[in-house]
Amino acid sequence: MVGIATLGFTGWATLVQARVAEDQLAQSREAAEEQARGQATRTAAWLDQGSDGAPRIHVANRSPDPVSEVLVVFSVQGDTPQDAFDEQGVAIRDVTGGEPGWLMLGSGGVLFGSIGPCSELVVDVDVLDYTGHWNGVLKKHKLSREELRYRNPLMSFTDSSGISWLRSESDLMKVQDGDAEVDLAYFGMQDAEFIAPRVPPVPQQVTSCGAPGT
Repeated sequence: MVGIATLGFTGWATLVQARVAEDQLAQSREAAEEQARGQATRTAAWLDQGSDGAPRIHVANRSPDPVSEVLVVFSVQGDTPQDAFDEQGVAIRDVTGGEPGWLMLGSGGVLFGSIGPCSELVVDVDVLDYTGHWNGVLKKHKLSREELRYRNPLMSFTDSSGISWLRSESDLMKVQDGDAEVDLAYFGMQDAEFIAPRVPPVPQQVTSCGAPGT
C-alpha cells in the first residue's frame, strides 16, 4: 500500500509541476510579447494642419531606442473638377472614398528611413516634391497642389529588435505573425507612389519619452 501511495503522490506532483511549468511558459510568452510591443506602441504617424492650414505629416518615436525603415502611406484625394460629371450630373470618373465631390487619386508615400530616440519629424506637404507620377496626376485631373487632401495614414517600421510592424490610426499589428492580410498590406505599401520632401525634416525632441527597459 505504501508503494502504491508513493507512486500516486509522485504522479500527482509531476502533474502539478507540469501545470506550473506550462503556466510559467505562458506568462513568459505574454511578458515577451508585451515587451516586444513596448517600443512599437510608442511609435506613431498622423496627419494634421499647420497654422497656415496646409496639411502636415507627423512621425514620432517616443521610445529610448531608434526605429528604422519608417514608411508612411496615405490616400491622396483631389477636389472633383466640373468635367468629372456629365450634363445630368452623373460622375463619369471613378469618385470613391465615400465622400462626394472628391476623387481618389491613389496612394502616396513618404520614406523617412530611421528615426532616433525620443524624436519627432514633421513634414509640411508644401515641401513635398510633386514631380514624376504626381505631377502627371495633377495635370490629368486639372488640379493644383492646394486642391489635394490626405487621409488614412498607414505606417510601417522596424523596431530596435528587428521586428517589423504595421500601424494604422486604430491598430498596431506585427508583420509576419500569421495574419496574411497584415502581411499583404505591409508589402503592398511598397507600391505607393513615393513623394520626397525637398527639404529633409529636422528631428524635434518629444516632450515625453519611455524610459529604458519599460
